[in-house]
Amino acid sequence: METKHKERLEEFFNHYPEATECILFADGQIFEKKNESWANRYHEQSGINFQIVAKDSNEISLKITKQGELGTSDELSLKTKAELVEFGKTLGLELNVKDTKDVLLKAIETAQQEDYKPLTDTENE
Repeated sequence: METKHKERLEEFFNHYPEATECILFADGQIFEKKNESWANRYHEQSGINFQIVAKDSNEISLKITKQGELGTSDELSLKTKAELVEFGKTLGLELNVKDTKDVLLKAIETAQQEDYKPLTDTENE
């Protein structure tokens, strides 16, 4: 799948030079890794397989190939508290890095189970 969409991946990483990895779906849809909750919703709705693609300096290489949900409990438990707070922002949550990891994980899992409405740019202003 990566070679099929290599040109799109190059465009993505040129447009987002600070990005080190992205989520690539078999249909060519690309999400920034920081927007994995949106990618998870897209996967749930479409059922399309995806890969996580990493950029090593100027080279694009496949980092992980997996199918299934992004941001699952097992994957979330590997994140640091700061990463959980950042991930929570994509769900519209305002989490505090001073909270325990269990509290952060529970808040995220609850938000993922509910029909949440992510923050839009106009709501942040």
